Amino acid sequence: MALGLLVAGCSGDDAPSCAVTEPVAAADLPEVLRGSGEAWTGRDGLWTTVPGAEQFITDDGPPRLKHAWVTLDEDGQPTQERGDPGVGAEGLDGQGAAAASHGGYAHTDELSWWPTVVEFPASGCWSETGVVDGVEVRVVYRVP
Repeated sequence: MALGLLVAGCSGDDAPSCAVTEPVAAADLPEVLRGSGEAWTGRDGLWTTVPGAEQFITDDGPPRLKHAWVTLDEDGQPTQERGDPGVGAEGLDGQGAAAASHGGYAHTDELSWWPTVVEFPASGCWSETGVVDGVEVRVVYRVP
């Protein structure tokens, strides 16, 4: 283990402790998500963007994240018929819970989604979970 940390340029004391979610490879995404330019994770008709550091808003108060959750029908097309996903976030460093809300159902010519805002009480490692129709998707990220 120490050799791996040294090779990566980290010591045991400053090694990252937040195992962030890696996006699904583009070839494995549902067709409708492939051209969006976003990084995605999900399964079984429930997908969310994997946020990058630039998506967090930190300049006017506690950190916030604005990103998308997408519900797909059995044909792989966006649908609001399944309802909005229940979304919650929990701090993995002991920060408690974060408030999450949807802004209705949004559309462009290419995609429809549930715009989601998560308001964090603190920075650190966070796990966000969405649930719809018994399908649960979890994404882990570091809030700056």
